[in-house]
Amino acid sequence: MSAAPLETRPLAGCRVLVADDVDHIRKLYAAALSRIGADVLPATDGTSALAAFEACRRSGRRIAAAVIDH
Repeated sequence: MSAAPLETRPLAGCRVLVADDVDHIRKLYAAALSRIGADVLPATDGTSALAAFEACRRSGRRIAAAVIDH
């Protein structure tokens, strides 16, 4: 799958945390978000999501949005 042209990539440069314990759902979200330009941080559970968030916070990298399974 190739990336969409820049003008159709509204999330270009945005970091999005995707947390879901179901592998294929997490991959589906990641693929869709990547296609429109997002830099996706996948997490398999709450612990790894918090670790990713904290790592970004410590390094000064901003997370623009999160998709979190309940």
